[in-house]
Amino acid sequence: VTERYSALDCVKAYILFLEENVVMAPTFLERQVVVLSYGGFCPADWGRAFAALLQDNYPERLVRAVIWPVPGILCKTVRTFCFMFASKELNTKIKIEAEESEMLKGIGLTSSQLPEYMQGGLWAIVDRDKPDV
Repeated sequence: VTERYSALDCVKAYILFLEENVVMAPTFLERQVVVLSYGGFCPADWGRAFAALLQDNYPERLVRAVIWPVPGILCKTVRTFCFMFASKELNTKIKIEAEESEMLKGIGLTSSQLPEYMQGGLWAIVDRDKPDV
């Protein structure tokens, strides 16, 4: 979400992606999706809209959603927000992770399969990108 693209624009982009690449996939396995929300937790309006979209239209498609990296001290806070926006069933599929190793387990990848800018864990990302914290 930026000044140029609203939460609604982002949700529309996800719908387009889901419809073109997931729903229309030839096999059941390819019609499943694992979502990695990179960069920590998202804005509340986007999170609420995306959770509603998944719950209402694609409940059987989501295998796992991982929000990463979230500083360990904030993981419980982010989890609380998830409980506010998503159903109990959807919440069982959502993981909030601070550590790269746990995120990788959650999405079934190795570090070398991540784009370079996502490798190294939270502090490597902070050192490299120097976000406003």
